[in-house]
Order: sequence, then C-alpha cells, then structure tokens
Amino acid sequence: MKADKFFSYILIFFSLFFILIVFLLGYELYRGSQNIISIFGFNFIINSIWDPVRDIYGIAPIILGSFITSLIALVLAVPLSLFIAYFLNELVPHIFKPYLSSLIELLAAIPSVVYGLWALLVLAPFLRDYVFIPMQKILGFIPFFQGPITGYGLLTAGIVLAVMILPTITSIIRESLALVPSHIKEAAISLGAIQYQVAILLFKYIKFAIVGAIILGFARAFGEAMAVAMVIGGKHEFPISIFDAGYTMPSIIVNEFTEAVSNLHYDALVAIGFILFLIALANIVVARLIIRKTMGYIKYTTV
Repeated sequence: MKADKFFSYILIFFSLFFILIVFLLGYELYRGSQNIISIFGFNFIINSIWDPVRDIYGIAPIILGSFITSLIALVLAVPLSLFIAYFLNELVPHIFKPYLSSLIELLAAIPSVVYGLWALLVLAPFLRDYVFIPMQKILGFIPFFQGPITGYGLLTAGIVLAVMILPTITSIIRESLALVPSHIKEAAISLGAIQYQVAILLFKYIKFAIVGAIILGFARAFGEAMAVAMVIGGKHEFPISIFDAGYTMPSIIVNEFTEAVSNLHYDALVAIGFILFLIALANIVVARLIIRKTMGYIKYTTV
C-alpha cells in the first residue's frame, strides 16, 4: 500500500514538473517578447516589412508562409495517410503488418536535417525539372502558378513537410481503426458493402480521430524548422506564386537568430518563437481532446 502511494507521488511530481517546464518556457518567451509588443503591438503581426537595419519588424508574410507550407503538406499527406492506414489495418496479411508498420514509423525517426539534405540535393532539382516546369506549362494561366522556378520555395517545403508528417497522421488513424468494433465492419459486409464502402463507413466512425490527427500533423508541419529552412529559399515578401521563395516562422528563427544585428532584432525573433509556442500548444491541446473524445466514443459503443 505504501509502495503504491509512493509511486503515485512520483508520478504526480514528474507530471507537475513537466507542466512547470512548459509554463516557464512560455513565460521566458513572453518576457523576451515584451519589448516588441510594447513598440509594435499588433502591427508586428499584420505588418509586412522586415528590415533589421532600420529596426522595423512585421511578420505577416512569414505567418502566411507558415500556413501555406503547412496546408500544402496536409493536402498531400492526409489522403495518403488515410489510404496507408486502411491498407495496413484491413488489407495487408497479418504476417506483413509489423514490417510495413515499422517502415512507416521509421520515417518519424529520421532527423529533420537528413530530410533537408535529401530535399536540397535530390528532391528540389528533380521537382524543378520534372514536376514544376511541366506543371507551370499546364497551369501557368493561373497567377498562383506563374513566376520563375528554382526548385526551392514554398511548394518544395510543403512536399518535404508532407513526408515528415505522414507517419504521425497515419499512426493515429491506424490506432483508431484498430479500436473500431469488428461487428461494424461485419455488418457492412453482410449487407453487401464493397471495400470502398466499408472504408468510408470506418472513416466516418473515427472522424473525430481523423480531425485530431490532421491538427497534430498541422502542428508538426507548422513547427518544423531545419528541413524547411534548407529548401524554402528565404524571402521577406508576400508570395505571389506557389513556386516563390519565402519564410516560415521556425525557419526565420533558424536562419537569423545567431546573426541578430541588434537587441530589437533578437527580441523580434523571440516574439516569433512565443507566437509559435502559443499556436503549437493550442493545436496539440485541441487535437488531443478530439482524439480522446473519439477513443471514448469507440469504447462506449463497444460496450
């Protein structure tokens, strides 16, 4: 009995300790951002000028770049994750499941700098020559597909992020599919449903988990720094084309933090970190609540 209490106290201590670390991290970022907040206020978010020489800082194009790359990643990764999760859960022979699952999960273990090097040396030149140029020839009448193509920019960064968030989204959807009661699928098959209809039924059953997985994937993409910094190009302007170079919030911190030309420049980068911290925290909390709601619903309907 005493051992159980002691173990419970240890768990409580470490839980509170990690909560304290998150709180202190947020507080330090907030404290480092106060100078920027007092000088620029909300203009720091809506202004488009980033000029360290004149100490003028606005991050609207940087925020937009973060959202564009993250949305590109989701558009590419979510359908593929749904297909892979269903394929691994329902179609692959049982003997191959552990190996294929490990292969997908291995993508999450690869360091982001390795993704960045691969994208820099292999993916970007390939996409430029065999994907982007033909794409522009077909869709060039649309303004968002115009402009010079270097292979390094928002679209390339989004594609790299799609590969990086794929295992996160896939694993959550897979785990949720595994919890669906077997009688749901059996009932559909007995009524003559084909494989496609069964898949739609199962995905509807875990729709909240899918939403949660998408939000977690978005948070992962939104916060990625190193791989994006290596292929996004780096330009402090609003993008007018999907092929344009740009910046994301994490990538500008990586590129400029060690070369801040003034104290205000340093504070501006810390303020970006604080905004990024709040966005990531909100995304993770919302996603976890949605996923927990799904798990509870599945358990309730199984009883």
